[in-house]
Amino acid sequence: MNFNFKFIQNKKIFFIISAAVVIIGLVSMIFRGFYWDVDFAGGTEITYKINTENFSAEKETSTIELQARDALSAIGSDSNKIKIAQASNNEVIIKSLELDEYEIAAIHAQLKSHYNDPVVSEYTLDEIKQLREAALSADSEEDEDTANDETADNEVVEDETVVDETADNEVVEDEAVVDETVDNEAVEDETVEDETVDNEVVEDETVEDETADNEVVEGETVEDETADNEVVEDETVEGETADNEVVVREGLESVSGSVSADLRNAAIVSSIIAVVLMLVYITIRFQFSSALAAVICLCHDVFVVLAAYSILQIPVSSSVIAVTLTILGYSINATIIIFDRVRENVRLIRNATFAEKVNISINQTLMRSINTTVTTLLTIGLIYILGVQSIKEFSLPLIIGLIAGLYSSVCLSGALWTVFKRKNERVK
Repeated sequence: MNFNFKFIQNKKIFFIISAAVVIIGLVSMIFRGFYWDVDFAGGTEITYKINTENFSAEKETSTIELQARDALSAIGSDSNKIKIAQASNNEVIIKSLELDEYEIAAIHAQLKSHYNDPVVSEYTLDEIKQLREAALSADSEEDEDTANDETADNEVVEDETVVDETADNEVVEDEAVVDETVDNEAVEDETVEDETVDNEVVEDETVEDETADNEVVEGETVEDETADNEVVEDETVEGETADNEVVVREGLESVSGSVSADLRNAAIVSSIIAVVLMLVYITIRFQFSSALAAVICLCHDVFVVLAAYSILQIPVSSSVIAVTLTILGYSINATIIIFDRVRENVRLIRNATFAEKVNISINQTLMRSINTTVTTLLTIGLIYILGVQSIKEFSLPLIIGLIAGLYSSVCLSGALWTVFKRKNERVK
């Protein structure tokens, strides 16, 4: 199928469209910012499966978020730590600031109570509150002990100086008295100690033998009874969990601030390295003006995706790295196909300007570019429709990036190449 769209002649329209998208994206990034997920902001993400027949994801999302907040309030914690609860099918994801083990246990107990789970939580909210308060009290006492130890260390240094001076003065006086006393007491102590030691050895050996025999028998009996009881309890709990449990925790992920910073740096560095390598490759295969045009298109595609994250408030998680690199790969592939056809037409078509040759090349490869993108979108679209919430958060920006990649390859790359080539020729 032969097309004759005027891509190069209408390049100003495409530039204006792209500029408008960039401005809208910048405004959103400045005023709305990004919704940083646990991976990048640090925090806790808990995944539950709710095994009820009439579970509605849309209706239950706000209820689950409220239950999680109530659980934290019940144990004396900050309910604002809960950022968002998301539900898809029977899966629930609770995202929050970093939670300790008591706060996680409280949310678990609250959800089990809300859904009348026959397999109850190990601890009630009141018990969890008491345990948490005891732990916090113990931590505060440790901090006080640490402070006291530091104070004691400082006092010891000061006291040692005084003690040393006093000891030096007293040593001379005490030596004479000590020598006389020791000589007199040594004879008396040796006789008494010998008799006492002989009597105590006999008695201790008898008592130790009897005590050891009794402890062995009692210890074996207690261990056997404890082991038998634990086995019965474990088997009962496992059986109930497999068959009747309504609220099942399927995942728990905690990311500290330092780890999230490393992920952000990895995302930025990987994208920069990919763009630089592509710039070098296209410069070697074609020319620098075409490489510069291709890199600008890649930056355009990445920016559109980031703008979508900000405008739609899609959680920015570790998947953004995979999304970015995938879009860069698809976009550069479509761009290189067009540039390769331009290089062929430059040799084959004689009576035409470079801009006309580029326009012809874009039309010749247009159907291929569209078919490649559409077939990919069909697959990603089905994943978005049928997938769970975490998959949707990955596939939606990927869909937007693929469309942006098709647009930049077809409407911008060739036009930018002609602009840079014309400016390069003027310089020469």
